[in-house]
Amino acid sequence: MTRLPVRVLVRRVGEPVSAPEVALLAVSDYATGLDIHDLDAPEAADVPAGPTEAPTLVTVVGSREDFEYQFPAAPAFFVGREALLNLVRRVADERRIHGSVVVLNAQSGWGKSSLALRIAYEVEKEGGFAAVFDSRTASSTPYVAAALRRAMADAQARGLLKLPLDASFASLQSALRTLQGAQWKKESPLLVFFDQFENVFRDQRLTQEFRDLALAIRELSAPVLLGFCWKTDLVGLTENYPYRLRDEIRSAALVLNIEPFGPKEVNTLLARLARAAGTDLSADLKQRLREYSQGLPWLLKKLASHILNELQGGTSEEALLAASLNIEGLFQQDLANLEAREVEALRSIAREAPVLVSDIVERVDPIVIQSLVDQRLIVRVGERIDVYWDTFREFLITGKLAVEDTYILRLRAPSTAKLLQFLVERGGEATVQDATVHLATTQHVVFNSARELRQLGVLSPRSGALLLTEQFRGRTPAEAEIRDRVAKSLRRHAVLGKVQELMAATGKHEVSIDALAQEMPSLFPAVAATAKTWRLYAISFGTWLDYSGLLRLRGQVLSTGGPRNKVTLLASGESHRRGKTFPHSRPDAALSYLLSDKDKVPFARTASTRQKAITDLYMLGLIDVNGDLLPHQAGLVDRLIATPPDPLAIKDVLMRVPGGQEALALVVDDPSVRPEVVGAALRDAFGLFWADSTTRLAGDKFRAWARAAGVQTSAVPRRVVA
Repeated sequence: MTRLPVRVLVRRVGEPVSAPEVALLAVSDYATGLDIHDLDAPEAADVPAGPTEAPTLVTVVGSREDFEYQFPAAPAFFVGREALLNLVRRVADERRIHGSVVVLNAQSGWGKSSLALRIAYEVEKEGGFAAVFDSRTASSTPYVAAALRRAMADAQARGLLKLPLDASFASLQSALRTLQGAQWKKESPLLVFFDQFENVFRDQRLTQEFRDLALAIRELSAPVLLGFCWKTDLVGLTENYPYRLRDEIRSAALVLNIEPFGPKEVNTLLARLARAAGTDLSADLKQRLREYSQGLPWLLKKLASHILNELQGGTSEEALLAASLNIEGLFQQDLANLEAREVEALRSIAREAPVLVSDIVERVDPIVIQSLVDQRLIVRVGERIDVYWDTFREFLITGKLAVEDTYILRLRAPSTAKLLQFLVERGGEATVQDATVHLATTQHVVFNSARELRQLGVLSPRSGALLLTEQFRGRTPAEAEIRDRVAKSLRRHAVLGKVQELMAATGKHEVSIDALAQEMPSLFPAVAATAKTWRLYAISFGTWLDYSGLLRLRGQVLSTGGPRNKVTLLASGESHRRGKTFPHSRPDAALSYLLSDKDKVPFARTASTRQKAITDLYMLGLIDVNGDLLPHQAGLVDRLIATPPDPLAIKDVLMRVPGGQEALALVVDDPSVRPEVVGAALRDAFGLFWADSTTRLAGDKFRAWARAAGVQTSAVPRRVVA
């Protein structure tokens, strides 16, 4: 009736099977816990292979609402992935009478399980049958045949197929023969998905069994779709087990690599969050969620769940914006609501998960386990229990998170100086209104500056107030303390990691702002912005990395070498006036300043001209922020102040500034090019919005620099007015 094996019969032609041979067979994978009986020794007792538990089969359960982050999204709450779903549909249609295999690859929390459930829903909507198994209960080779048996029996009950009279599930081979011999009543497919498959890689023999299934399923003349989900961040690329077996499964499959959510999917979930909260979300709060979620479905749901609970509890959006949406802080909040014994139990489970209930109850009170289940911090998977998410497990074990910070810094470091100085003068605390009046600005400007300082850990979250962190309050902090605090925050930011990655890839110790700007969209997949805006953000990050001392920003290049930046946020005035753009003056002023500094004689021009010259030389990377010559540029400076100046040296420094290469090419190609055209190249490279007069003036001065660099220019034709 069960179509399952009850014992193993063995016979050798010509002579009996020896007792040691029977014993070896009893402990082999082939026996799978069944008794061994020698047919030529009828009086001998069966040799028991030892007790073996029947495979536990558990199907994946989806969430009951949009922001129930402890479970994968049920089909009703699924978002996006249309391109991937279309690929699966196409494969199913092309191999309608043959078996096919699909592999879903992604990092933890990127939506593999949710997509598997959605594919299952699509199959059943078309009249087929689908089973999505949680592979965390797979512990021995009989699991594979048992899963096929369950799926085929349920498909028969649904009227999809009829099993043959000689159906058998004694082994994988017999299960496949049964599947091949089944009579299909519909042309719709049978889908069998194995989720959380990375847990199978712990057992080589079990992985081989699944590999054999994946290779064999494609040879069947039956509409069967086999699926696997495993985490790419837990399975590396090597030639050894289990990776060779994994790659053999992949070779027989359509491999779908799942990416984080883009702006469209995030916008859909934010709209659902607003409906659930019963209020329109502010643009600032939605932007914060886009940045902090990194486009990761589980993280967005975790943050959205937190926002929803806070809004429903009466917390204002202003208070939520004042507080950082820090996932580590939310995990700590989860633990803060637990008793000490619950926290200890949670850590014990995390270290061994997924762990058998029978094993853990010997060390943890079942009442405590049930309490953690009720709070959805752990989940039951058959006879095993596991922490609800891998990232949470990592936090419990190490106290740290691999998730990098992904907030966007929109303001350059010096732009926050006035607000920081004002707060220090007030003892570390003031109202937004006081700051607005004192700084003669708007609340929006104050909010933007406070946001940057808060994200970097210089300000504390406080609704309606501006408050320095406790370590800086009530005293005048040293500039070094502020730098260290900013550096500590930026060390765990994704932008710093990307800069280091780019340096490693090129083998150089520097990265251009343009190169970083090109990588910004991939760092913030849930944020939509133009190329010009991404470049502005890259420049802002560059100024903060420079201020912190982690990197050096010279012109449009971030590097690991060079002298320490002397820009300060606590000093008033001069350190913040330095050059955000180039050029401010014609080359003769800057070269005269270099000569006077070299000869240690006073600069013979006005203070305004002196400041413009310093700004240009700073942007060219020849002096530091205080106007002092950089020692490592001494040779280049000598070429610039020679009589006459070396045109090639001037051309070399012009290529360093944002837009310098493009502007120089315009003058070379057309000696009479209009100044506003040259200025536009510089303006766009800096990502700024200049008035027409400013653009024209900058272009005119750059043409003068080009002439000094040996580029021929000619008179600009007059405009023809209609």
